[in-house]
Amino acid sequence: MSLVNYRSDNVKLTANTNNWDDDDGCYINDDDRNKTLATIERRIENYLERVNVNRETFTLQSFEQALVLAVDATSFYSLIEAQIKDLEEQGNEGYARTFRHAYSAVKRFTGNKDLELTNLDRSWSQKFTRYMDKNGCGANTISIYLRAVQRVYNIARENKLVKDELNFDIPSDDTNKKWVLSKKSMMSIINADIPESSKRMRHSLNYITFAYFAGGLNFMDLAILKWNKNIDGEYVIYHRRKLRGQSKKKKMMVKITPQIAKILNCYKNDGGYLPNGYIFPIVLDLQLTEDKKHARIKNARKRTNIHFRQIAENVSVKDYDKLSFRVLRDTFASVLFNEKGRPIEKVSQAMGHSDIRTTQIYLKGFDQDVIDSILEEDLY
Repeated sequence: MSLVNYRSDNVKLTANTNNWDDDDGCYINDDDRNKTLATIERRIENYLERVNVNRETFTLQSFEQALVLAVDATSFYSLIEAQIKDLEEQGNEGYARTFRHAYSAVKRFTGNKDLELTNLDRSWSQKFTRYMDKNGCGANTISIYLRAVQRVYNIARENKLVKDELNFDIPSDDTNKKWVLSKKSMMSIINADIPESSKRMRHSLNYITFAYFAGGLNFMDLAILKWNKNIDGEYVIYHRRKLRGQSKKKKMMVKITPQIAKILNCYKNDGGYLPNGYIFPIVLDLQLTEDKKHARIKNARKRTNIHFRQIAENVSVKDYDKLSFRVLRDTFASVLFNEKGRPIEKVSQAMGHSDIRTTQIYLKGFDQDVIDSILEEDLY
């Protein structure tokens, strides 16, 4: 007769009258299973304590998560898998992808051997950094991976699975300096003469121009714009990609200025609307998985960055080799604040910032026509 039957993706616990001590509530002569069972019991007790003391809402999903974290609770792999699953269920695919990449990097470093939380310390982070650097990984990427590992550890600590604090040596990328273009340089790039035969480069320049006049639009957001979903009368309306720490996406309204209209007309007149409804010919296959779609957009962004630097070099822009698509957002802010003297509050709203730390000062209440005038008058 089965007395205990617990099953998850990572572990199966069963017991019968021959190997179960009903009086003590444990397995007979099976320290490994008793250890796992004790961990599960402790996690349930901690969860119920949070529900009772902190008045958290009891849900089956949160209770299941407590059990998932309980299984092999000292294993880094077990915990990061649970974190990835949780983020995917929340719809936070971008953040989940960060943890998946960090997970893969750690597995390469350890040779696929499991990693105990107790083995994570400053020395481990230094060895991981040297390994990743030796294999051609940049400091910025290494720091992202280490922060993901540290976050998993901190989740375990928050759930009383470990006691000690963890402070990694996070490498800094001194070369990752923000570069901005002057308004003059930006306009030289936008007005560059691209041969008709260089069709891909012409597309890249269109993406650059559109993004700049749209307030430094992120390439990921640009790639998935659709005619019937994001074009509404005089505005491009979209939800800015949710960043870490944000509870929801930020709705953005961008006035269709003559410069933006010119780009839109290019794609209306260049073969008509794409079958899948996208404005720009970046994501062309409707059958792509989210991961493959993300990879295709990344490749298009990489190609656009190469063209960006080539165009800048051709028009004699200084430090052209340091340019990338992200420079457009910083340039947008720099032109408005430093060259046009717009108050930082207006710059903040035009950029869609929702955190006071992002632009130092953030005040709500500017009318849409104020934002429209910034986009119409100040950028060219």
